[in-house]
Amino acid sequence: MSFEQRLSDARHNIDCFIESYDSQVPESAVGHEEFVEEFILDLEDLIRVIEEAHAAQYPALERLIEKADALLNRALNWACASENPPFDTGELRSYAHSHPDRPLLEDKDKACKSRPTSVLRDDSILNLLQMLLGVERELIRSFEARRNEFLATIPVPDAWPNTPHPHPLTTRCARFRSGIHNLSQHLGSESSQSLATSIFQARCEVSSGKTSAPWSSFMSEDGNLLAVSTMGGWKNRIPYMTCYFVDHSVTVDDEWSGFLNKRTVKLDLTTGPCQQLVVDSSQSLIITADYDRIKTYSYTLPQPQPQDASDDPAKPPPLKRVHTFNSKGYEGPVLLRPDGKFIRAARNGNVAVWNMVQVDTHGDDGKKIIGTAMVQDSIDTWRDDPEDIEPSTGNVPHLTFKLPPLPTFRGEPGDPFAIGHWHKHPSQDGTMLCGTPQNGKTFQCHAIDLNVEGKTVARYLGHGGTVQGFSTSPGDPNVFLTRCEDGKARIFDVRTPIPAMTILGTVEREALSAAVLVHADGVPFVFTGSQRGEVVKLWDIRARALIYELGTGNNAVTALNWDASRNALYATTTSEHSSGRGKYRQATIPRSSQQGSTSASAQTGNVVDYPPEDEEDANLDQYKRWPMNAYNDEGYFGYAWDAGSHRLYKYTFKADADPNRLPFYHGMC
Repeated sequence: MSFEQRLSDARHNIDCFIESYDSQVPESAVGHEEFVEEFILDLEDLIRVIEEAHAAQYPALERLIEKADALLNRALNWACASENPPFDTGELRSYAHSHPDRPLLEDKDKACKSRPTSVLRDDSILNLLQMLLGVERELIRSFEARRNEFLATIPVPDAWPNTPHPHPLTTRCARFRSGIHNLSQHLGSESSQSLATSIFQARCEVSSGKTSAPWSSFMSEDGNLLAVSTMGGWKNRIPYMTCYFVDHSVTVDDEWSGFLNKRTVKLDLTTGPCQQLVVDSSQSLIITADYDRIKTYSYTLPQPQPQDASDDPAKPPPLKRVHTFNSKGYEGPVLLRPDGKFIRAARNGNVAVWNMVQVDTHGDDGKKIIGTAMVQDSIDTWRDDPEDIEPSTGNVPHLTFKLPPLPTFRGEPGDPFAIGHWHKHPSQDGTMLCGTPQNGKTFQCHAIDLNVEGKTVARYLGHGGTVQGFSTSPGDPNVFLTRCEDGKARIFDVRTPIPAMTILGTVEREALSAAVLVHADGVPFVFTGSQRGEVVKLWDIRARALIYELGTGNNAVTALNWDASRNALYATTTSEHSSGRGKYRQATIPRSSQQGSTSASAQTGNVVDYPPEDEEDANLDQYKRWPMNAYNDEGYFGYAWDAGSHRLYKYTFKADADPNRLPFYHGMC
């Protein structure tokens, strides 16, 4: 049977399935699961056709991929975006992997994927019921027995001292999976001082700084600046941006006093948080945007301090307002090209272009009006400080064009490709890797060439929802990573339409909030972060396994950035438990997780439960509180701390890392 006929049969099967489901919606959970499985099998058949056609170098492969892309988009539109979608976010399991060639990586430790049961194990609530309500003791005992029977069915993670500790300098903020000693052969026998080995063994120093409610982050290509967009003010209605100058630390020995040298600016945006954030280090420009306007700011790196200087580095110069662009109707991602073209996409397939050499600026003082000035009373904003918003309407586009229409399965012209996210192609200038908008009607991942007005030059299949972000690494110009709302990261070879590897990065049905591809000494790794799991995970791509988790102090991960020149991972995190949003209980800090404990020796493989360095540490622990809804309990990592606020974490990997460089406890006491 020809590939074309097999694809046509796959379309027929999917059409029949949709018609059957809509006519008899399953009433029971079992019936629903059976329908889900049947739908997944149909999608697997479709992917198998493309895989075999690609391997056979089928002459009409491009047209076959085009049809499969349209068919998958139609199926996912029905499954996830119809009026009454049958599937929830993250419910679709992976359908584009096959073992062993294109594996699915997931956490094999079921106990570590289970929520902690420490609250259920606490007898204080039983004692309270008996004391306040006079509940009969026999009834309490009956409830206690049933509770214990239920708890016995839940897998419990091993105590941290019983988990692997591959090196004396391994941070206690890491929790390793079993069997890692058999997975390190690819690192080499003489690589104990290599960066790849340091990452694999979690030899890192952990520090953090407090932030306002974070929204997004962007690391400059030269690695000198990390920009984080946040929301602050009353009810978090005012958009801010903080620039962290990563080569300039402030009072590094006292985390309470400082973190990285930084500069914060209140953004001149009107419609909510910063929707787009880009740093162009070649122009020293930071680009921010809401739905209607784009604002740019110039930055200057702080002057380096003499090595013998004892004082903190000077405050970086203030950010300077440079441009305003009128982008009303173009609410998608932005791009500043090397040829001086500034581009913003719309979510309806339109694209606006400005020529940077022809646009007006705000002048030397940053106060010159560009375009006309908006009347303050007419500004549509939730902010309670409209008087602080720079009122320029901005430079209008010099050119607009519409992306080519995408063909349907039957080959008819369809709608233009809608762009929700994009990222520079790792090896082709002018080409962008693109994902469709969230909460839209399309579920496609394309590479488009902006040199020829956005022509689609490649299609990448296999996602179970909208692609919400990309990551590339200079270590391999033929590879990129996607993160998707179905909770998975996927690694693609740019020359192949289906994923080479799929990573299940979440613990529950949720979107994958962060993922970054890293090459260390040529060895590929992936860091992932999610909201509910409250950890950062390291996946070794060559070993095809989850190696360890890094703690975040019970904070949800919203973004990850890798600084290759300094071997540092930055995790932007939010606290879902503080500020009255969660209840706290008395913390129970294991002795092995207290401030003064040290890491176990890798040579002996034994774990020593060290006492605190002094009695003061032990006395302080009795006043600490722990979020009742925290995903991990106090003994999950070798060091117990609660962030207590939104924080930016820095994990610095080095061969001679100081394992005592740990984040402070900032939670409730």
